[in-house]
Amino acid sequence: MAESGSVLFQYTQRGSLVLPDSSFDEEKILDLAIEAGVDDFEMIKEHEHSDNDNDTVSSVVLTAPSDIAALRNAVDVDGDLEIKLRYVPLSPVEVTDQEFERNMGVIDALEDLDDVSYVEHNMSN
Repeated sequence: MAESGSVLFQYTQRGSLVLPDSSFDEEKILDLAIEAGVDDFEMIKEHEHSDNDNDTVSSVVLTAPSDIAALRNAVDVDGDLEIKLRYVPLSPVEVTDQEFERNMGVIDALEDLDDVSYVEHNMSN
């Protein structure tokens, strides 16, 4: 097993804001970000796998950690938004569907441990 932080050079820290998928498109977020003075952001679609085969898709806006508060205030959506710092891989790896499912099984088992809150990975699927 590797020690904590031993592969951090393969990731960059970004602020993450998860948006309700139906509420925003990339152009609207771009306009809000410019008005808020946010210089750099990236919007991605993220799939969350569930046991009942109903995958959910959400829009995730990644920005510099120092800009996440300004972007959150600019979005101003009703309800709680998930805001956190996360590590984004610098070089994602493409894996087969079978490899992805096996790796997700290991990640789910790790996240079930009391000492683990979240596992980042570099799979691009």
